[in-house]
Amino acid sequence: MGWWEVECCSTVSIKEWWECWVGLSPASKYGRAWDILFFAVIWTLWEMRNQAVFQDRVASVVQAVDTVKFRLAWWFKHYGAGSKETLTDILLNVKELCVESRPRKIRGTDGWMPPSCRGLKFNVDGFALGKPRPAGIGGVLRDSSGKVLCMFSKFIGVYDSNSVEIIAIHQACVLCASLGLIVGA
Repeated sequence: MGWWEVECCSTVSIKEWWECWVGLSPASKYGRAWDILFFAVIWTLWEMRNQAVFQDRVASVVQAVDTVKFRLAWWFKHYGAGSKETLTDILLNVKELCVESRPRKIRGTDGWMPPSCRGLKFNVDGFALGKPRPAGIGGVLRDSSGKVLCMFSKFIGVYDSNSVEIIAIHQACVLCASLGLIVGA
């Protein structure tokens, strides 16, 4: 995610991680690389975990990153928008490819106003499928340029729609406190 200058500071399930990931999808011809990268990372982590557990192999971060890059290049070439580039070109320029296709905007932010210079802004939302019904919360922390610094999205159980908004604000405050940020109105 660092290629796109996106950081995630909340531990979530794979399903929740995917939902956050899709919400940051870029709008360029290489946007498909963003989706493919998610699956390349998951596949590589699963494979390396199995090698460690069943074959007593030691996991290597360098090897994992190289494997993710290779999978991204291979899958992008064959399933994404990269069919005109050679696999070697994609593999050698995977970082530039990813930077070029990094998320430019977050869905549903047409009315988003940036904070003052050097300020940060946390946008949060909550949703319940009725009163009370299954509910979820989410939030995005951005700087004055719109760069995503942190995000969260998770299922919180059964709540009413009014409660989930407050829980989302509380979660943002907890994350800010854990990051050492001052919370203000």
